Amino acid sequence: MSESRIESICIFGSTARNSTDQHSDRDVLVAAGNKSRRDELVECWTRRGWSVASYTPSRLQRMIAVGSLFVQHLKLEGRIVEDKFGWLRDTLKDATPRKSYANDAMSSVALVKPIERFEPSTQLSEQLISADLAYVAARNFGICHLADRNQLSFDYAQIVGRLSDDFGLSSAERELLTSLRVAKSCYRGGVGCSGVLGTVKDLSIVLSKFFVNQPLASISPCSPVRRLAGGYSTIRDFEASIVARYGRTPTETEIRSMGLDDVWRWVKRPRDYTWGVRNCSVGQLNRLLANGDSLEVESFGERYA
Repeated sequence: MSESRIESICIFGSTARNSTDQHSDRDVLVAAGNKSRRDELVECWTRRGWSVASYTPSRLQRMIAVGSLFVQHLKLEGRIVEDKFGWLRDTLKDATPRKSYANDAMSSVALVKPIERFEPSTQLSEQLISADLAYVAARNFGICHLADRNQLSFDYAQIVGRLSDDFGLSSAERELLTSLRVAKSCYRGGVGCSGVLGTVKDLSIVLSKFFVNQPLASISPCSPVRRLAGGYSTIRDFEASIVARYGRTPTETEIRSMGLDDVWRWVKRPRDYTWGVRNCSVGQLNRLLANGDSLEVESFGERYA
């Protein structure tokens, strides 16, 4: 079958599990071989308030070949709503997990390395980006850790519960991890959050139980952007550098004044990181930061909280 004829749409995540709340994203997969049609579908679902994961059929098949847990997520919980020729249904049947995800679990530390730019005493409610980074790392670690034990789970509350049992977390540590989901939602929505208690140091202590041989350590907020594991972590280190330097997330107007429009589009659309970062090197990111340094810090007003 010609790839250009394939068109499949699959709802996944909390919407497919019927476990949504006010902090839930509405996740949908769009897989289409024709670029124009794929772009049209992405625009349509995005306009309706969905968080769209867009793939070509060949890219999704490559992910199946390497045992991607995202594909297992689709297979386990996905609800297919459109599937020309039954392509996605038949393709997912052949998807099997790898024997080990131990390395993937440990590499999740790169996802939280950007919080090293914030002082250990920083309250999470003052820098919600720290909670957001920790949420992504903890969830990714948990999914891989459990998959390595042949336990597939993609529900965050369930993941935290199992991690608490496996690593002997205290009730306070479990509560801290649980609260990250709300903080993540608030950060990405650009609103304040008083429901997350604790500091960057508290987060580091909990995460150190997962990443025993890869401790987190403070670095200067002005340290150069680091090429971490993959485009996602690298761009997030750039994002953390901007926020740490100026005390809060800049507005869109301020981002434009710094000439960061293109890169910031990747920051605001996480699903585009792996594509967009290929066109921007760490050197380019640091040159952008150097240009931004010419601005007065005071021009960014009050701290984001």
